[in-house]
Amino acid sequence: MSLNDLKNHIKTGEFAPLYLFVGEENYLMRHYLSLVKGKILCGFEEMDLTVFEGKKLTAAELDESVTAFPFAASRKLTVIKDLSLAKSNEIVAYLTKEGVPDSATVIICEEQPTVKATASEVTRFQKDTGAVVCSFDPLKEAEQTDWIIRYFAAAKKNISRQNAELLVSYLPAVQDLIKNECDKLIARCDRTEIRREDIDEMVVPSVDSKGWQLTEAVISNDTKRAFKLIDELYEMKLDDTVIAASVYRAFSELLAVKAGAVSGRDAQKIAAIAKIPPFACKKYMTVVKDLPISYISECLTDCVECDSDIKSKSIDKRARIEALIGRAAARRRDAKA
Repeated sequence: MSLNDLKNHIKTGEFAPLYLFVGEENYLMRHYLSLVKGKILCGFEEMDLTVFEGKKLTAAELDESVTAFPFAASRKLTVIKDLSLAKSNEIVAYLTKEGVPDSATVIICEEQPTVKATASEVTRFQKDTGAVVCSFDPLKEAEQTDWIIRYFAAAKKNISRQNAELLVSYLPAVQDLIKNECDKLIARCDRTEIRREDIDEMVVPSVDSKGWQLTEAVISNDTKRAFKLIDELYEMKLDDTVIAASVYRAFSELLAVKAGAVSGRDAQKIAAIAKIPPFACKKYMTVVKDLPISYISECLTDCVECDSDIKSKSIDKRARIEALIGRAAARRRDAKA
């Protein structure tokens, strides 16, 4: 079932008896659960809503909840958090045999551990109980960008699409984390307009994003900024191998984009083949225009050697990473000469 179907149920108020919420995106799961509550409940939450922890719930407690007549709402709402979907579980057995009466709706939210819609236990549970399965997956980049623009607008702040895309590129695709960074910008930025400098000042990019910034600084011959970024990576208390790997990934993606561009593919196709976010791919496409493939390949070889040295030799590992950056910068100058 798609989110659009669930949105339609929320809009019409015509809910199924049993839902199973699964997927990686817990923020969206909680958000849509809140929307369901808002539609079903009528201000008497303590009377018409019961929330259970799946590990502690008994079939007798569930039966008492779902068979109770709603006080003010159109139906009784029961939420079960993190239920084992094993066929031997007494709750699963109850739902399979007894089902849920028309006067009730049961929503099972599987946040921990994360369960995928394609998991065998989900397929079996759906078949045995008739549950409507809703999968909450990380938003795609364009969807995430739209969400950020709407979120700032709701807070009476403006952000350009370009800066929203930048914010997406800085952060992992984890909605709770993205929301927290947006809240931080809203709280600390006095202006109505969220600018690039606000994002750079207040948002801590992910390791991979900083690895790209580091590589970008090398390519741009901005050695001073490159070494400042190394300082920032070490301030994050990251392992040396993680820092070196972030540089390797950036050069690997550059090579994939360069090879794709040389073969005549557009950014969208390259992003799909190389599994690179489209916004990042567009940035790479601009950068690789005047980068020889030989330069990127040589830098990748240097990265492999650096990784080997860090893991196998008794050396100053930070100095070895700084030497890697210095060599990449020198190669870039030579390539331009």
